[in-house]
Amino acid sequence: MPNHQRCASPLPVARKQNDHPSGLHTLCFSVGLERFGFFLVSSILVLYLNEHARLTTTSAVQTLGCFLSATYLTTLLGGRLCDGQLGRRQTALWGCGLQTAGYLLFLVDSPFGLFSALVLLALGSGLFKAGTQTLTASLYIESDPRRDRGFSLLYLVINVGALVAPLLAGLLHRHAGWAYIFVLASLSTALSWLSLFRACRWLVAGKSVLPPSVLHYTAAKEQQTHQRLAWILLAGIVFTVGSMQSHSTLLLWVRDRTERHLASFEVPVAWFAAAPAALVLVVTPLMSALFAALRRRKREPSTFHKILLGLVLTWFAAVPMWAASLLALGGQRTSALWVLLCLTILALSEMLVIALAPSEISRLAPREKQGRWLSYWFVAQAVGNMVGGLVRL
Repeated sequence: MPNHQRCASPLPVARKQNDHPSGLHTLCFSVGLERFGFFLVSSILVLYLNEHARLTTTSAVQTLGCFLSATYLTTLLGGRLCDGQLGRRQTALWGCGLQTAGYLLFLVDSPFGLFSALVLLALGSGLFKAGTQTLTASLYIESDPRRDRGFSLLYLVINVGALVAPLLAGLLHRHAGWAYIFVLASLSTALSWLSLFRACRWLVAGKSVLPPSVLHYTAAKEQQTHQRLAWILLAGIVFTVGSMQSHSTLLLWVRDRTERHLASFEVPVAWFAAAPAALVLVVTPLMSALFAALRRRKREPSTFHKILLGLVLTWFAAVPMWAASLLALGGQRTSALWVLLCLTILALSEMLVIALAPSEISRLAPREKQGRWLSYWFVAQAVGNMVGGLVRL
């Protein structure tokens, strides 16, 4: 019997329209821990490569871009494993285990240890993403209005980790050392593994209690579905190119060309890596209120059109940094407000593209191919990270 069918306990059914299945809360806890560990390391990885591993700034940015791309490309394998005999939960568990080992390998402090750590982290992250995204999708039927809110809630939890982790990484980098960062990251993913391991009765019964979708596509309907998928993937690529800069060239711009002093306090560079997550948490309730008002007037755009709006906003995020680059032609440091304005626009786009795209793709995908279709979304982000690694300010 496949691993994803071994637990027979029924999934608790939500009592109210706004309630979510209990499995979503378990997933939020596990994903939050895993993402905390990942952001703890990735937020300062370009600094580690440049300052500790002695890579040039160009090589450090390119290495970060390749690494982030790999964390998304490996979801192709994860998606296949989710749809196959290994199952969604086991795929996610393997992802947690590989990441825990990867963080510990940084402590070897050698070129081989660094390479091995990055390989294990890339593979583990890809398996975990594929496993947890398909687990989330399996909690809802395609027509369930709670699906978008469920994915958005999961993404908010991710951003809490993305906010706290860089702040803590900056303090540990300055006052403790690299080893403490890697040990803490490994403990976080180990706890994530434990929570998933104990969550059998909530996470594997979705398929047995939710009726599978039976989709009868005409040729025109199938073409429309593929066209929508293509637009969503394009939005993911474009957004990720911009977003990747917040942990690479924008971080180096902040370090070298931005005024960071508040009175006598110098803001740590790593804290700027936490700004995107903080801004997402700020703009989310405002955006939710806006769409709620539009919903009451029956003018709320569809999920697909929200994603297209996010694609347009992503292009405008480059405008503040273009202005800052003109002001810095003489070599002077520019205001941090330019960086924050760029990140604010990206935060708006992020909640429209990254938070909603997995929900829309899982709704469009045939039930038996959800893992593979969701992996295409992560591949789009891999392409975006690879292109983003080539961008220079």
